[in-house]
Amino acid sequence: MESQEQISNNTATLTLDSLESLVDYLGIQEWDAIVIGDGSGSTWQNSCGWAAVLIDKYSGVRKVSFGAASPGTSIVSEILPYLFALNWYTSKDGPGPFRLTEKRKEGKNLKVHVVSDSEIVVNCGNRPASRKTYKALWAAMDFFANQGYSTQYHHVKRNVVRLNIVADAVAKYARLSTKNVWNDASTELKKKYKSFPTSIPGNVI
Repeated sequence: MESQEQISNNTATLTLDSLESLVDYLGIQEWDAIVIGDGSGSTWQNSCGWAAVLIDKYSGVRKVSFGAASPGTSIVSEILPYLFALNWYTSKDGPGPFRLTEKRKEGKNLKVHVVSDSEIVVNCGNRPASRKTYKALWAAMDFFANQGYSTQYHHVKRNVVRLNIVADAVAKYARLSTKNVWNDASTELKKKYKSFPTSIPGNVI
């Protein structure tokens, strides 16, 4: 298998062929969950979308999550995949609480590894002092750390990991779907009511 430096210098499309190869590529010694995600967005004047796949080591479960917001910036879209994935993982329906209990019996934190093609997110994730913006979202991510989930961020170019390619595509579709949501809702309301605004005027409640 090619080294990280060789992959970085390779301009052709190149993907790792297994979870084991990704773990080896990143030099991960210990992990309980891996989250691979991506976002799609631009500025606050536009919508954004995100998608993630969380892999639980012990059960082998791969939980897909995706969504969209209007509005949202590109960085918002790059943080939200992991926020939503961990929100499920640490819920009563996810395997996180049980895994964490077992880890604490060993005196350890539960190790989560985030894979992102956003250098900004990875840098801010690994170095909290650099989080000058989007502090509310980072505070939400820090909640998991305070509960015993130790998160490490890894930067990987999008074409290296197949699941990242998938997450990128789903995030884009999610972002573009926001316009359809508004239009479909407006169409349905117009069918139900004879007169209904297509926008939200200042005098409408």
